[in-house]
Formats: sequence, structure tokens, C-alpha cells
Amino acid sequence: MSYVWKEIEPAQPLSETSRTDLGRRAPRAHNPDSVFPPDAVARIFRPSRSVMTSGKARTKHWILRFERQTPPFIEPLMGWTGGDDPLTQVELRFPTLESAVAYARRQGLTYVVN
Repeated sequence: MSYVWKEIEPAQPLSETSRTDLGRRAPRAHNPDSVFPPDAVARIFRPSRSVMTSGKARTKHWILRFERQTPPFIEPLMGWTGGDDPLTQVELRFPTLESAVAYARRQGLTYVVN
């Protein structure tokens, strides 16, 4: 596997980004030092509270999760749902939206903010 070396532009503060662009995909130049594949797409969101409670626990942070690259399949032996996409198990938590976006930019990830 070979990588194309590109100059990575420095991350800019989120305050300079217009809030209307947050729902769109933001492609970035892939960082060759990143451990993530170049076609990985991250989704950054703030979890909603459970509808079964009025509490707001676990809703004050931002989560970065990766979108599936391959569809899940049913294993013929046991009937369990399987998959061969290891990035679906990765979930990163951040205290602020700005830190999550800065991490995605630093890693050269394509990301979507919901």
C-alpha cells in the first residue's frame, strides 16, 4: 500500500467556520501518519437523552463514530449478524465539538457533524 504525501493544512478554530457548513461532509487531505484508512468517514454528534428518563446523563460530551464501509451479513452457521469492518467498534468521546473537529482534522479524516 502506498500513500500520497500531501501538505496538511493547519486546523482552524471552529468559530471561523460558518455553522451552516457543519451538517455537510468536510473532506480533508489524508494524513499519512494517521492510523485510520483514507476512505474512513467519521460522524461527530452529541448523544440525545434517553426517552425513558428525564435525566441528562451522558449527553454533555461529543462522540466521534465511524460510518460502516461494508454492510453487515448473517453468518450461516449460527445466524448471528457479523461484519468485517473493525472501525464500527471505535467510539471516541470529546468534551467539546471544537476538540472533536480538531482531532478529525489532525488525523485527516472526512467528517460529518450532526
